Formats: sequence, structure tokens, C-alpha cells
Amino acid sequence: MKTKKERVDVEVLFPGDQKPTKVETGVQVILEYDEVFEDFNLTQESARKLDEIRAKHLGRYLAEDIKMLRVKLGMSQKDMSLWLGLGAKTISRWENGHSIPSLSMSENLRRIELIEDAIIDNILPEEYVKDRKKFMLSIQEDKERADETKQNWRDKAETPFDVSDQVQIRSQSEVASAYAWG
Repeated sequence: MKTKKERVDVEVLFPGDQKPTKVETGVQVILEYDEVFEDFNLTQESARKLDEIRAKHLGRYLAEDIKMLRVKLGMSQKDMSLWLGLGAKTISRWENGHSIPSLSMSENLRRIELIEDAIIDNILPEEYVKDRKKFMLSIQEDKERADETKQNWRDKAETPFDVSDQVQIRSQSEVASAYAWG
């Protein structure tokens, strides 16, 4: 397959702007020749590289940022996903570059990082600081009970609300109240 290297400028359309802004110049990318369209196109790796540059300039957290923050907090991927009220594999997908967090989640992660020195004392629930395994186990048990209750409601076909939301509310409300009052 025919390939060539090229340097491109990266532009980002920031919210509220009418025209894209050039944020980086001379970024090297690799292009592959597409015989069907008889033209050169970005390789997947090059497209991902440009997407990451754009995401970074828009304030989104990328794989290395997320992993660094998680390691600083001393959390496993599972612990962090439970603490943030996310799906079990979300942190792994973020850290492997398969997806990136939303802008609002990136802002939350940035806030956590900005007050990193105070995190252990002010944001993480006291139970987590004292005994991480016990605290994470209690959240996992709460989630399992919520899932079981949810399934029971589904079996009865009378689901008035999503019980799993209570687990998410618990962990996020603890974080929010500790953040607000910490």
C-alpha cells in the first residue's frame, strides 16, 4: 500500500466561535492511498492523533491524564469507576484511548486534580480513607442489592424508577457534599 508523510495544521472550532482557530502547526501525519477514491486519506492512527490534539485543546482529559490522576489517588480502575458512578469498564476504555470522557466529566476530573492535595482529607469519604477495601465493597454490595431490587421490579413489571440510580447518587452525593463542605 502506498503511504506518504505530511505535515498539517490542526484547527479547533471553539464553542461560540464562527471560524476554527489554528492550535498547532506542522503536525506530522501518515496518509494511505485509497484506490477506490484515488486519493490519500489519514490512517486511523493519524486521525486519532489529530482528534486527541483537538480534544486536549477543548479541555478534555486524555488517556495519560486519567491514568496519572487515578494512580495519584491510589485507586484501581474499578474503584474509580464506582466512586464516579460510572460503568465498570469506562475507566479502562478512557485509559486505553478507546474513548474519552465527556467535557463535563473532564471538568470534574480537572477539579479533582486541582485540589489533589486536599483530596484524601476533603473529597474522598472518610470511610474510604480509613479502609478502602471495606468502603468499595460496601458500594459494590449496595450496587448488587440495587440490581437485585431492580430485577425484582422488572419481574413484577412495575418499575417506578431505576433503583441503580440510588447507588450512583450515593457515591456522587458523598463526593459533592464533601467537596462543598470540605
